[in-house]
Amino acid sequence: MRYEDLVIDFAERTKKNLVAIEKIAEAENQEEKLEKRKAFEITQLINSCLGLIAMPREKDFDKIPKIPLEELEKEGWPIPSLINPSERKSGLTLQHLVKYLRNAVCHFHLEFLEHEYQIIGLKMWNEVKDEDLVEWRERLKSYIPEEAKEFFIASNKETELDFPVLQYPDKVKSLNLDKTPHYEGVLKGIKGQYLIFEDDTVFNIRGSEGYVVQLGVFPSKVV
Repeated sequence: MRYEDLVIDFAERTKKNLVAIEKIAEAENQEEKLEKRKAFEITQLINSCLGLIAMPREKDFDKIPKIPLEELEKEGWPIPSLINPSERKSGLTLQHLVKYLRNAVCHFHLEFLEHEYQIIGLKMWNEVKDEDLVEWRERLKSYIPEEAKEFFIASNKETELDFPVLQYPDKVKSLNLDKTPHYEGVLKGIKGQYLIFEDDTVFNIRGSEGYVVQLGVFPSKVV
């Protein structure tokens, strides 16, 4: 069958596949065929995240409802517990949840929690592992082509850049350069590829690849 709406149809078919695998796994559990299992519902759940989370995040992110997680929890949605106490559950929406889950799955930031040979939970995170860049420089040195070795700098040390976020947006307003070719605002934070402004405007730099822009930086006004 052809796809009428790629994202929606792919997600629906992914969900049907997941339900089918879950039914087979449930039957095998009841028959105690654990050693000869043919269906693994948790594995299928993670694989299904491609169609249920990753593709909607990349293709139709603006169509994902900005429903607060607190409202979804009241309706019976299984909302993940936040591990980092600095995270704010209040104010997070379904869009935020999809984005965080997509990042965790695509970077395989997953840990399966087990008890008595059964998976009872799943830990997912968006943290970036702190690597020793000087060590990596030495490890990769031998792979530099001969014509480029004269540009290798052996004395450089790791430079740490700290971009604090002074204010998170209450309701994200995406900056679209096609619709808004000129914008001016007060920068309140940098988070990865995103510039966050005082009026809740967020500019996705990576999402605007190929554009030629002129950027001006002015000191904030002192009252």
